[in-house]
Amino acid sequence: MNKPTTPLLLRSLSSAEALTQLLQRSLNPWEETYLAHYSTYWNAIHTDPRLLLIPVDDHIVHRGDGVFEAFRLINNKFYLLPQHLKRLRSSAGAIGLEIPWSNADLEQLFKELALAARDPHLIFRLFVSRGNGSFTANPYDCPHPHLTVVACRFKPYPTEKYQMGVKIGRSAILQKPEPYCRIKSCNYLPNVLMKKEAVDRGLDFVISFDENGLLAESSTENIFILTPHRELHFPRLQRILKGTTLERCLQIAKERLHIAHHERDLTETDLIQAQEVFMIGTTLDILPVSSYEKHSFASQEVSQQLLTLLREDQM
Repeated sequence: MNKPTTPLLLRSLSSAEALTQLLQRSLNPWEETYLAHYSTYWNAIHTDPRLLLIPVDDHIVHRGDGVFEAFRLINNKFYLLPQHLKRLRSSAGAIGLEIPWSNADLEQLFKELALAARDPHLIFRLFVSRGNGSFTANPYDCPHPHLTVVACRFKPYPTEKYQMGVKIGRSAILQKPEPYCRIKSCNYLPNVLMKKEAVDRGLDFVISFDENGLLAESSTENIFILTPHRELHFPRLQRILKGTTLERCLQIAKERLHIAHHERDLTETDLIQAQEVFMIGTTLDILPVSSYEKHSFASQEVSQQLLTLLREDQM
């Protein structure tokens, strides 16, 4: 049966009428977490999510031509902010996108957004777009880049996921080829399809492999393993997006648990034979993996140790 469609309402509105209608619409549930935002289109901080707008002719909308980062405010302190800004500039440089704002200016903006949001635990979503210009693919039609930053209420993963572990599977989506896999751009269609695949299969995450059958990453998370020889192994960085939380976690494991780590080619067999498997990222910290397809992992000892140490590091 075809779903009923909403008929198009054809009418003209003045600018004042359009703004009134915009501000009168009901908020969607997810918008309730958008506590404060800034955009160079307004050059102002707003707390009304209905004003979080980007023109459709901005290259970030119709070409995915932009870069982004997500980072956290934990107990009113930014965690790994220099690392996130470094990766932002690296991604922008890889696509020839200038970021004219200094790190000091950006950090001051983040502090003001945090004050406006009035919450000590936030996740910031930062986007730098090529800017608006024309609907062509030509980036030189866009005279100025644009910045959008959203301070969102942080919603942690359910406690039981950290206690029981998460279920993962193999994705049918191939890993993005070089150099695109190392650029945190807004062209994330393969990542979206991976997340859809995980939801459709009733899994927490699916993991991509490259054309040679080598382990890569999840839709927005890194994966690494603990080998039977008690070493942490992770996929080669030229084929994945280097995670800031992954990098910090490996440092903690070396310094506090005296566990060595190695970057190497990993196959599905390596994954199945691992002692422990971990999902890691900015929004989830470290999650133990309980199963991959039909294979189960019994141990979570190191994952729990690393999670405890990482959260101590965040304080």
